[in-house]
Amino acid sequence: MSAAHPPITFIIQAMRNALRALPVLLALALAISVPIVRSGYSELAQAPGAPSHLEAAGHYRSAAWRIPWRAELHELAGHEYYYAREYALAEAQYQKAFQRHALSADGWVAWGDVNYLMGDPEHAAEIWEQGLAQINPSENLYSRLAQIYKEKKDYAKAAEYLQRYVSNHLEDASAHYRLGLLLTLSDPNTAASELITASQINP
Repeated sequence: MSAAHPPITFIIQAMRNALRALPVLLALALAISVPIVRSGYSELAQAPGAPSHLEAAGHYRSAAWRIPWRAELHELAGHEYYYAREYALAEAQYQKAFQRHALSADGWVAWGDVNYLMGDPEHAAEIWEQGLAQINPSENLYSRLAQIYKEKKDYAKAAEYLQRYVSNHLEDASAHYRLGLLLTLSDPNTAASELITASQINP
């Protein structure tokens, strides 16, 4: 039995040493992290007043790195890169926001937009379809997908999505007009109604 005592004594001593070192380790962690977090909030404060979208994007991206619990900052950085037409950089930030489950309804729309603008409509459509599966998706996804399916010459699918969009945007003359054109071959009566509605809203 006595042979078991030295290991136990060693473990107890090690635990005591660890407890003594804990305040020092916490102090070091705070000394390192506090300035980083403070600089993150400083970057965040500078972003809205930045002289260009590119600079604003840089501030949001830096803030997102320094304040990791503010995952939505990746989306804000993505928006600013989008406005600056730096689509590849925007896509990378939207991807990070997606991975952190921080994409808003508008973020799903914009993420698809940058892929479409980079010449990848298939990926854009996948993103928009996935965006529709989220809680309270943006209605703009319907018009985006209608355009994609129109380009694919899948006019029935395009009309289906545009009808969903129009049902929530009754005063959008352009949407009624586009829907009327899509329905011309498949549903002439509804097509005529949509075209008449468009002309009444905007002669």
